[in-house]
Amino acid sequence: MTMGRGSAMLAVAIFLVSAAMGVRGATYTLPGSWVVPTENADIYNVWAQNVSSYLVEGDVIIFQYVAAAHDVVTLGTQAEYDGCDSTTPLNRTQTGNDAIIVKAGINLYICGRNGHCQAGQKVSVTASAANIITPTISPVASIPALSPPLSAPTISPASGAALPAIYTITPAAAPHSAGSVTVPQAVAAATVAAAACFALF
Repeated sequence: MTMGRGSAMLAVAIFLVSAAMGVRGATYTLPGSWVVPTENADIYNVWAQNVSSYLVEGDVIIFQYVAAAHDVVTLGTQAEYDGCDSTTPLNRTQTGNDAIIVKAGINLYICGRNGHCQAGQKVSVTASAANIITPTISPVASIPALSPPLSAPTISPASGAALPAIYTITPAAAPHSAGSVTVPQAVAAATVAAAACFALF
């Protein structure tokens, strides 16, 4: 019974830690390379419309580009996005292979290099909120108290004992009141159990 309860509690703890850590979802790579679009000016808009239909918060978008030529700027408002204003970004990355975790709602990204956003190097995607299941945890039943509580035993060598010594265990008289087990009582019980084990060998 204790092992089953312990296993269930461990499973719940693992679930809660995983949920708190924000286990990541799917990964989507921006089409082609993150550059100023020349041949297909709507490439990012078309991709964003398609991916937004199944994008969920916690998913990851990969931006691949030449780090010396571009960056990825995360913006907080539609006005900043529309005006290509990267003066107060939420985040700016420039590794050339950026993995950006999307949040629920509208996610706005532009290239902050001079004139790139105005030339169409920007993308806006919408992610739905993740469905997080919150577990219901039932209270654990309390452990019943031992009645009557144990007292410290006395251990004396058996008469005429030869090596190895065999011990006789005589428990002390138990008090007449019922109550919960105290630390000295628990130590006494452990001592009795240990002595009994040694007597077997």
